[in-house]
Amino acid sequence: LRAAAAGSIELPADDWQAFNLTPAASTRLLTQWTAWLDTQPAHERQHWQSALRNERLEQLGLAEFFARHPSLKPPLVLAPVTAHYSWNKGMKLLGLGQANLRLVPESGMRIDLDALASLLDECARAEQAVLLAVGVLGSTEFGSIDPVDGLVDLRERFAAQGLGFAVHVDAAWGGYLATLFRNPDGSLRDLAAMQREFSRFPSAATHAAFAALGQVDSITVDPHKLGYIPYGAGAFVCRDQRALALLAEDADYVFSSGHQEDYFERFRQLGRYIPEGSKSGAIAAAVYVSHRVLPLDYAHFGRLPAESIRASEHFLASAERFAAVQSGRLRVVLPYAPDSNLVCLALNPLGNRSIATMNRFIRRLYRLLSSDPATPLPSRPFYGSITTLHADRLGNVDYDRILQSLCLHRDADDAAAEETDRLVILRHTLMNPFVQDDENDRDYIQMYFDYLGEAITGLLSAS
Repeated sequence: LRAAAAGSIELPADDWQAFNLTPAASTRLLTQWTAWLDTQPAHERQHWQSALRNERLEQLGLAEFFARHPSLKPPLVLAPVTAHYSWNKGMKLLGLGQANLRLVPESGMRIDLDALASLLDECARAEQAVLLAVGVLGSTEFGSIDPVDGLVDLRERFAAQGLGFAVHVDAAWGGYLATLFRNPDGSLRDLAAMQREFSRFPSAATHAAFAALGQVDSITVDPHKLGYIPYGAGAFVCRDQRALALLAEDADYVFSSGHQEDYFERFRQLGRYIPEGSKSGAIAAAVYVSHRVLPLDYAHFGRLPAESIRASEHFLASAERFAAVQSGRLRVVLPYAPDSNLVCLALNPLGNRSIATMNRFIRRLYRLLSSDPATPLPSRPFYGSITTLHADRLGNVDYDRILQSLCLHRDADDAAAEETDRLVILRHTLMNPFVQDDENDRDYIQMYFDYLGEAITGLLSAS
């Protein structure tokens, strides 16, 4: 192939260089390959297409592919500790294995760029390929936003050193917050102008992260979350759509050739590129209509998530007042300052120093905030959720910082010693933009804290 395509295709020198092409370079190579094929006679074109297809990883499988390329190792995926559990599923489905998903330490529940750079340095020295570096734009548990701009910088820095990888952003939760940063003409809004609209949002780091979204290689976003579309709407956005050809799977009886530039024809052929062969069009139509009615900028669609951000800021202010009111019997701690509209709270009865005791207290409180099949739904005025802080994921420094703020300590002699490595906390999703009913003089957030205070009184009295 190298001899046949001399002068037409810029081929990598060896397997290592080929495995470390950046997404942009890979797409450029694909374009050159396609253009070269178009110049070949039909029988030659079929020969080369078949030859390449038979050598691709998707055809050979991981075992045979790496047996034919012994100098290479299966690539790693580098993701923050806040990565959604679906990343474990994906690694198993792809055959890469969970062992090749490396969780990068956090700093303030955001990916630690220094730790990531050190890990990439190790990979470069060991000639260990990296498939993706993942950033989370609004973690499912804490609402934190990774420094996407820093990930892009690291991609460019290591590409220059011969270690190429893609930057993927998991914006399933926070993707629609991008509308707050966008002017109607598509330009980026000024940080100072945005900060005048809110009391805490956005931080300079959050603004820089959203500003860098246009430079990443791919993004996932769920319109059924902050897009306020019915469940089942999910999207994968590729920066260069020419790369979709690498995912295509054809079936003549389903997909017709030609007319690929027609928008509706491309949509009809969506099954060529996604795991499902069939996909209902109703949800996609709902997303399309929603975006046409409310364009994706701060003056239109952005007004919805803006209200949810204000609700989160109101929640934080209410939590501070709640902490002051409860100070005589309860320690109320915000483990991490949120970047979006998810807020977690840790509650520990005053005088308690046992992690296991606090965890039992939170679980008992959660039972008063969760659905009970034996109880009618309207009987609970509020519903909540919990999550867990794990010492092995946070690292001892950060975990011990949170323990100290709650006046807790690890006790090896604790009757429930297995509980000393995890901390159960309350998790609140401020997705509803209508939690303050000014017309009827109702403040649902304050009503929630009043209810929480009553529930705590009952639990502490019972104990």
